[in-house]
Amino acid sequence: MVHTMLMSTPTYDVIVPSGKKKLSTLTYRGTRGFTLKTGALVRVPLGTRFVNGIVHSTGTNNTKALKPIKTVLTDQALFPPFFMPLARLIAARWFTNFSTALVRCAPGALWTLKRPIPDLPPLPAPAPTAQPLLIINGSLKRRWEHYATLLKSTWANKRILVLLANQELVREFCRFVDQVGIVAWEGRKVATAQGSWRAARRGEFRVLVGTRGALFCPYPVDLIICDNPHHLGFTSERAPRLQILPATLVRGRVEKSAVIIGSGMLPYGTAGQTLKHVNLDRFPPATIIELKKPPLEISTLSHIRTALKTKEKVVIYHNRNGKSLHEVCLRCSAIRPASHAPCGQCGGANFKKIGFSVEGLARLLTTELEHKSVIVAGTQSHWPLSAPLVVGTRALFEHRFPETYVAVMIDPDPLLTSPRYTGIEELLEDFGELRGASHIYIQTRYPDHAIFKQWGAWDRVRSTDFAHRKTLHLPPFGRVVECRSLANSPTTAVQALAKKAGLARLGVRAEHNSLFLRGTHQRVAQFLEQEKLPESVRWRIIPEPRGE
Repeated sequence: MVHTMLMSTPTYDVIVPSGKKKLSTLTYRGTRGFTLKTGALVRVPLGTRFVNGIVHSTGTNNTKALKPIKTVLTDQALFPPFFMPLARLIAARWFTNFSTALVRCAPGALWTLKRPIPDLPPLPAPAPTAQPLLIINGSLKRRWEHYATLLKSTWANKRILVLLANQELVREFCRFVDQVGIVAWEGRKVATAQGSWRAARRGEFRVLVGTRGALFCPYPVDLIICDNPHHLGFTSERAPRLQILPATLVRGRVEKSAVIIGSGMLPYGTAGQTLKHVNLDRFPPATIIELKKPPLEISTLSHIRTALKTKEKVVIYHNRNGKSLHEVCLRCSAIRPASHAPCGQCGGANFKKIGFSVEGLARLLTTELEHKSVIVAGTQSHWPLSAPLVVGTRALFEHRFPETYVAVMIDPDPLLTSPRYTGIEELLEDFGELRGASHIYIQTRYPDHAIFKQWGAWDRVRSTDFAHRKTLHLPPFGRVVECRSLANSPTTAVQALAKKAGLARLGVRAEHNSLFLRGTHQRVAQFLEQEKLPESVRWRIIPEPRGE
């Protein structure tokens, strides 16, 4: 009997991130006399190749026909205990499988690592924090000052994770705080002992500052600060299409850590949460100008000219994506981005360009005001804070604004009339990011819109918008899913699926090779599971995440 126990060989269930749901967990034979810990990184055979996987649990003692683990890359757990539940929740929320979510949550270099990492100490036991969700509203400057005060006082001896929109803001924040123990997250350098991922895993930080990927810091933290969560840089472009705000709330709930959300406005994704709310400064007054002759009214130019004469800095927000223009069909008046294709609604071929690019607007301002404009159209754009006149798109929010300035929003109408249900939400968030201005000038074709009539009464605007969404079963009260056919002739397949969705009492809208489904979360999830769309090679599922 004793001899049998000594000869028994342990087995382990290893998560293999192959991208296929059926291959996400396989059982392998371990080494006799050596016990692996849950969460360790190992290299195992998969078919004719070797891949890296994470030990999920201990398997049965039956080692018959099992392949052995080739290399143990870490003798300690690679991630904290919350990591696997976090990956599972992300997979369930964003309609992907566990393998894909796990690959996205960990740096890509881990899945190709071949040499062991010997210097990983055991992870400490997590210390649950009783601090509730805290929302901090204010301009970027005020928010950063508040963060610095919290880091030096309330959370002086805690481990803190700070999430910012881009690497330029990460570098500026590290210089702004200027404390010992601040590490800028890179996350890709896994093989070298000096990499930020290795430093974070060993707990060699007090404040870890990074972008979206830093959310998956492989070490327990006491506080997560997420600044400007609605920024476009915080939205993933590939599966799972996670967004930083709900993902941060998920980690805070699983890890039982405190969460601070910094934004110019109260984020929509926090509806229904138990939270504390702090206002750091008042919202600036606004002047609404009726737009009759785009792109700039004479009164708008007059206000800009007056601000420049009084030595105030002027920031002009142009709600466009870079150089893209829009055009209107002369037959049916449909508006779309500039294209060479015929009109998708009436088939017309005659269009008229509308709107101005950022470059065209800058040239117009230079001619009218005799001031050379600085163009900001991306994170790499140079924005000298001494420049009196700056023109830019949403990329403006990727930089630190000057301390005092006058803001001019020249085209909020695309968001007011957008077919996207998030148009009002995005416009409110843009207003919030301009909160540090001394005055905001807004020119619009709809000066009597409720959002301008109720300026500053944002709780009322939000409640009205939520009531509208609830009536139409839009998120967070329902789920919108796009099913895109990858077949060569998709018309028949789209029509067949649309008929089935209609019988299932779902909202159906078909466009070319795409089918949009709308309904309650439960109904859409049941329909997708019944049709097995996530496993089919003919369809690609792009879910639009519902709010928390």
